[in-house]
Amino acid sequence: MSTEKRNDSKKEEILQVARDLFLSQGYTKTSIRQIAAKVQISVGLTAYHFKSKRDMAVEIVRRIFHRLAGYTKMYVNRHETPVLYSATLICLNYTVLSQPSYRPFYEDILREDILLDVIIETGVETYMCIRDKYCPWMSDEETERLGWYGNYVSASMERSLVLYQGMKPLVPGTIPEIILKASLGMWHFKGDVQVIEESGRKASEIVDQILMEHKNII
Repeated sequence: MSTEKRNDSKKEEILQVARDLFLSQGYTKTSIRQIAAKVQISVGLTAYHFKSKRDMAVEIVRRIFHRLAGYTKMYVNRHETPVLYSATLICLNYTVLSQPSYRPFYEDILREDILLDVIIETGVETYMCIRDKYCPWMSDEETERLGWYGNYVSASMERSLVLYQGMKPLVPGTIPEIILKASLGMWHFKGDVQVIEESGRKASEIVDQILMEHKNII
């Protein structure tokens, strides 16, 4: 095996061990030393592959997010129904991460703004699809501004609603529906309220179907 392949293999092993520990005891309660001990390598060698524990968590969350986006694309065409795509991905992400096996990790990555980092880096492709379908007169620059705003607001809203569920939401609906409305709050097009509300309701049905047909998703 080449040095590059050995390094890739060890990196994947570190990630798998980190993921198992993060899910079993939470991100904040897991140390680099614990991860290194499980992999049976030194802390220094762990740092060779990942600069910090946060970098590990970001990569793990990034993979979870892209995996859920892949399932979403199997059921919703992002170009034809971009708002429904966004609603479904938000709902699927929340539904999966809210499961007991993910919950401690989910709360930690919200509290530490790790999920925010991942959401921000995903870009604004879905917002571009919304622009193309509903607001073709908008410039790329304006669309990007709305997209970055939507990414930041949606992740921040998710953090508040999940960690502080006792707070009374300003808008009615489930947590995924509220997040969707927040992420698209700056968009204005004909029938926007109806499209967003219908997409939020339909997304829940699609997520139920995804979970029923792909039981290994959790």
